[in-house]
Amino acid sequence: MRKNKIQTNEITKATKSSMKTRVISAIVGIILVVPAVILGDWFLAGLIALVLLVAMFELVRCGGQLRRFYIYLSMVVFGGLLIYWPIFRALLETVYNGEAWKLYTNFDNLYISIVVIIAAAFILFLWVVLHSSFTVRDACFLFTMLIVISLGLQALLYLRFVPMNIHYRNGTPEPEKYFNLFDSLESSLLVLFVVISTAFTDIFAYFVGIFFGRNKMNERVSPKKTWEGFVGGVIISAILCSTIGLLLAYFGHPLLEKVLDLKHWYNIVAL
Repeated sequence: MRKNKIQTNEITKATKSSMKTRVISAIVGIILVVPAVILGDWFLAGLIALVLLVAMFELVRCGGQLRRFYIYLSMVVFGGLLIYWPIFRALLETVYNGEAWKLYTNFDNLYISIVVIIAAAFILFLWVVLHSSFTVRDACFLFTMLIVISLGLQALLYLRFVPMNIHYRNGTPEPEKYFNLFDSLESSLLVLFVVISTAFTDIFAYFVGIFFGRNKMNERVSPKKTWEGFVGGVIISAILCSTIGLLLAYFGHPLLEKVLDLKHWYNIVAL
């Protein structure tokens, strides 16, 4: 009897070139991201600003026909206001009350400025009126992605600083030095876990899709993404990341005290 063998897809030159580009990008990303996340403080805030500049450039470039500098500039301004709104909010209170503050204390929650969101929507739809080549679809696309990306980047700052806020909220006195409060590596584990989990899902979805992908998900949106890659990426990433999270908790370095520790192992698996 002849046994059925799992056949892999043929690797083309274009695929090999794409792999090389992705590997180089990943190495550069690791070199930039990991130190900034571990150091935290203004280092991470600066990296987030750099990501914002690149993201808004890409959005304006692919968002529509009207690619003017002032559109890009205003997207960066509104994105910066949404991401760093906790800082602007704290600065206003500091000036009013005359009190000193520290960066991490401002990201003890996610803060959304309704005023900034309304202003961004007003400006985007004003361009629809002023420029015939700038459509309602372009405005909706830029507005939606502005909110998604900005709040996502603010969430990364929140994840980086939430262990420190919990640590000091529990009554532990703060050290006199300002930089690298708490344990810089310990307080980085949660956000590093989220970044690694996302990267693993993307990496394994890519490779499973390349070797075993047959059924396309949605060629109109993304021609090369397959259901095999999607399922493979999710399953492999879930297994690896759950293992990493549980091992960290087992060796006394939980991702988040009293929430993502060994006692609450199911939270780690769910995450």
